[in-house]
Amino acid sequence: GTNTHMVIVDTKSVKWNGQALMGDAAARIVDMANIVCNRNTIPGDRDATRPSALRFGATWVTQRGLKEADMSEIASVVGDVLKTARPFTLTTAKGALQFRAKVDFDALVNGAERISALCAKAGEDVAVPRDSYPHVWESVTVSKNGNGLSGLEISGEHARAFVHSAFTSDVAVLLAEETQPSWLLERDGKPMSPAILLCLGDRYRVAVPNEKLSRVVRWLRALSDGYVIFDEADPQAKMPGPVVVKQVSSEGFDAAQMPTEMNATNVMSEKPYFIGKLH
Repeated sequence: GTNTHMVIVDTKSVKWNGQALMGDAAARIVDMANIVCNRNTIPGDRDATRPSALRFGATWVTQRGLKEADMSEIASVVGDVLKTARPFTLTTAKGALQFRAKVDFDALVNGAERISALCAKAGEDVAVPRDSYPHVWESVTVSKNGNGLSGLEISGEHARAFVHSAFTSDVAVLLAEETQPSWLLERDGKPMSPAILLCLGDRYRVAVPNEKLSRVVRWLRALSDGYVIFDEADPQAKMPGPVVVKQVSSEGFDAAQMPTEMNATNVMSEKPYFIGKLH
């Protein structure tokens, strides 16, 4: 226990390929699970810029009426998310060593949802507007559209390269106003969702079945943020980005174009890479 509302967590117990999880990478990942904390040096750290722990100031938890069981839930979320981490290092152009890590997508989403549920049940002094995307990356508005499809838009400087790497079809050949059937795959190669792509020049509209929307939107946003594992063979791999992934109307898409099976028209096996392609 503590009478200071302060908790320190040594993250070095999480290791992958001999590399320990460091505080800065862990803090960024935990932030994606809706928990704000700080990196912290602990005895044994030789450089203050490379801390190996997290510091949690939990005063707000009790101030909002949460109890011991809720504290245990927060600790459980932190553990469940960080235990899936695969830490690694990168060397910058100037030769500096940077510590990074990626985690399992489902663990991150589950953690974010559990913390959101805690916040929803906590007391509040005044009613405040609820933030949504881009401030809350996992925020998805599910609607029942008449055509059975939900729409989203991917934009940004790297949108074309991002879409080409994320989807199975040959996005590079798409011209403005052209559509194309495609698929999104899980990192293990299993189907996540069929899709219809529409090129709008420097941005792309995507239609997916209503029931697939939540996972697809969160997956694409998580890929853009860069904290989830999407390639089992290379956890250090980075997607082009960042990009903006926002929900839009699916008006104009023809549900009849939605692929029902993977074949040569919607999966380009000749592409050097797409997520889920098994080498």
